[in-house]
Order: sequence, then structure tokens, then C-alpha cells
Amino acid sequence: MAEVGAGDGNVMSYGYRLCLTNAANRIPFTEPDGYDPAYWELGRRYLAVGGADEPAGRWLGLEPNLPGDKCDANSLGPVSLSVLDGTALGWAEGSTAQRAEIAAHHARHALSFLWFLSSDPAVPRGIREELGRWGFAPDEFADTDHLPHQLYVREARRMVGETVLTEHDLVAGLVPDDTIALGSYHLDIREVQRSWITAWEHPDAQSHVVNEGYLSVAVPAYGIPYRALLPRAAEASNLLAAVCVSASHVAFSSIRMEPQYQMLGQAAGTAAALAVRGAGEVHAVPAGVLREVLVGDGAVLVRP
Repeated sequence: MAEVGAGDGNVMSYGYRLCLTNAANRIPFTEPDGYDPAYWELGRRYLAVGGADEPAGRWLGLEPNLPGDKCDANSLGPVSLSVLDGTALGWAEGSTAQRAEIAAHHARHALSFLWFLSSDPAVPRGIREELGRWGFAPDEFADTDHLPHQLYVREARRMVGETVLTEHDLVAGLVPDDTIALGSYHLDIREVQRSWITAWEHPDAQSHVVNEGYLSVAVPAYGIPYRALLPRAAEASNLLAAVCVSASHVAFSSIRMEPQYQMLGQAAGTAAALAVRGAGEVHAVPAGVLREVLVGDGAVLVRP
């Protein structure tokens, strides 16, 4: 791992969010092609040192939190749907073919994980039985073998623009004068990489597997400024980034949530319209005018 305080260029891990159900018409999990039991040796070791005492829901979030007895299964715990082998690093600059292979690798991981928890003798009977009560929802993603159409890319490219939002801005709850959306989701960095460290445990040093990079910290409502959607004027013009905003790795972990993407998309579209109607270029759009239009359309730009 990089030295403490040094950047390493890593991104949050990717994975497939799964729509599962415990309804009678569920599609049971089956052994995927090419399944390799050795792939889950770390899972077995985790079970042997305490993981076996955790409920099945701890591994996938198995609870009917969606209509129709369905659940949104996500990556939970140290061994999960998240892939921690570094393959996510190739996504941002990968070709279409390379991205397809990365997505396929993550899909194999997800299907293999379900089968491991359902069938491996090292998995406690209670967890295997609980997995047996769940399956794929037959009416969800039927055209992609019940896996979501897209890989969950938590983080890839980020722009370095007119201003760069940082952890400090969010923790302080700053609301700049050119705020065009309020964010409120906590700082939520999912595991970045799996590595190992050596720590002293009497009487000798012992090596430990670690999932590095996770962070979860609440923040107050904060402002996302128009400048964070704009590239540096000297580098590009007439470009608005409503997703790959100008933010640090930590700040982006909060901004990356869909409600905030929707607000930023509305702001970007409104700014583009104002530019076409008279401002000329997006850098020339007056932030005050943009804010007035957004508020008139129902946007909330003042922190409660």
C-alpha cells in the first residue's frame, strides 16, 4: 500500500447490485460455468475466524426492501459482491472491449459468490439454507440473465475544473455563492483494494489481510457550486460535467449518489439552455441567473 497521506490513484471497488426475491417464483442460484472453489479461499478463512457467526443477510443485505418481496443486494462485509483485485483501475481509460471484459469478470464474481454461499461445505448450514430461500427475480433484467444491464461503476474519471470540491468543503457544510445543488449524502468510500499488513502480536509479527480504503462519515448539507461542473476555461469550453464533477476522491464519494446526479443534471441542462439563449458559452452563464431559474423550477439551494 502507499504511504499514509500519499495518493495511489486507486478508485472505489465495483460490483453488481443484484435484484433478488424470496417469492415462490424465484429463479434458484446454480453453479456458474467455470466455477472455481479455490477463488473463495479467503471467504472460508474469514468464516473460520468469526464470519460464521454472522447472519446470512450480513453477506448480501438479504431483506425484502423492495416491492414484491424483492431486495437490492449490495456489497456488505469483508468478502462481498465488490471485487477487490484491482481490475476496476482499467475501466476509466479502457476500450469498449476492455470494459466489457471487466464487466464480465465482475459478473462471474457475483454469480460465483452466490453459489459459494449457497453450496460450499465451509459455509454454515444456516447461511446456505437462507440463500436457498432467495433467487433471482424472474421479471427483473430478464434480457441479461437477471443481472443488471450495467456494472455498478462507483468511481472512474473525475474532472479537475475551475474549483475542486474537497472533504473539507463537505465536512464544513460550505454553501458557495454559485451553489446550484445541495448535497447531503455521507462520505461513503467503499473498499478500494485488498492488501496485507504486518502488525506485532505477542510474541511475533503477524501478517493480516486488510480491505483498505473504506470510509463512512456523516456530513451536513453542503453546496455544489456551478464551477465544479466546468473545466478550466483555458483548457476547454462549452463542456458541462454533471457526473464526473471536479471533486477529490473523498468528496466524490458523497456526490456520486443518484439524487445528486439528478440535481446536477438539471443544473447542467438549464445552464446549457441559458448559454444557447444568450450567454454564449457555459462559462459565461451568470450563476445568479442560473440559480434563479433553478429555484423557480423547484430546486432547493438554501441549507435547511
